[in-house]
Amino acid sequence: MNNNNNVSIKTRITVSIPLIIVLFFISLFGLFLASIPIISFVQELNYVETTATIVDAKQEGHSTTYYPIYEFEVDGKKVQAKGFPSSSDEIEIGSTDTIHYDPKDYENFNIGSKKDGLIILGIGIMILTGTIPCLVKLIKMLKIYITGK
Repeated sequence: MNNNNNVSIKTRITVSIPLIIVLFFISLFGLFLASIPIISFVQELNYVETTATIVDAKQEGHSTTYYPIYEFEVDGKKVQAKGFPSSSDEIEIGSTDTIHYDPKDYENFNIGSKKDGLIILGIGIMILTGTIPCLVKLIKMLKIYITGK
């Protein structure tokens, strides 16, 4: 009876170690996802929100990638800044986006609402709250197996 119990524990531990490793990396991924909007929020504390209009799309080199050119006002002057690359089919000249720009360097801006980061934060927190308790339980099982307590 005791020997069967040891075999059962060894089997569970053999299965548990890879599971611990997988859960550890999933937890790291959740932590990474949760940190992105937090870092972005801290960086954007002094950013200014405004509406920008896409006035052009520039192609660099011979690639099929285009960069939208956004126009918006900074201190009453119209300025232009290059956006993030996309295919030419996705860029709609004349469309507007909400942006947040750095008043010290207006070419440093982010497109979209600050609410977008809350979704990523929520996903990261859900991953963490799901994996960390499992990880703790598996580590406790491993400790019981190793120490016998």
